[in-house]
Amino acid sequence: PGLSLGLASSLALQRVEGGVAADFTLNEGESATFVLRLLGKEADSGGRCPGVGEAEERFRETVAFWRRWLSRCNYRGRWREQVQRSALALKLLTYQPTGAIVAAPTTSLPEGIGGARNWGYRYPRIRDAAFTVYDFLRIGFTGEAARLIDWLTPPWDERGSHCAAPHQA
Repeated sequence: PGLSLGLASSLALQRVEGGVAADFTLNEGESATFVLRLLGKEADSGGRCPGVGEAEERFRETVAFWRRWLSRCNYRGRWREQVQRSALALKLLTYQPTGAIVAAPTTSLPEGIGGARNWGYRYPRIRDAAFTVYDFLRIGFTGEAARLIDWLTPPWDERGSHCAAPHQA
């Protein structure tokens, strides 16, 4: 309720049953641009959807950013592509303002269907955070590891704390 979205496209869009649609075929070397953006007071830039040219430029800038970021990976072993994809996944599961990892991408999935181990993953597990720090450090992303450690540290800095913070062991 109250959510307003804007859609810009390089293709003609038709309104259909409370939404929009486009029917098109792309051949080799062709592309289509779609930009979905939050509108209204929560939006970060006045609610204006970028035009196709601006969207394509932003896409190129985004690709360049991630390539630069990934170029810092110091893993050179046999599984380099898989390690880099895993690093990207970890980075994308990180909350940028604090360095925190998301609680659990597999939230509420049981360990076994019908089993007793249906964990509540509303908070990041210390174990998962530790693995994430270890992984970032092993492949050269020391800044990401440090930010995550900085996010984890405050609950233990308080005297007498029993770790009553949004972390779980």
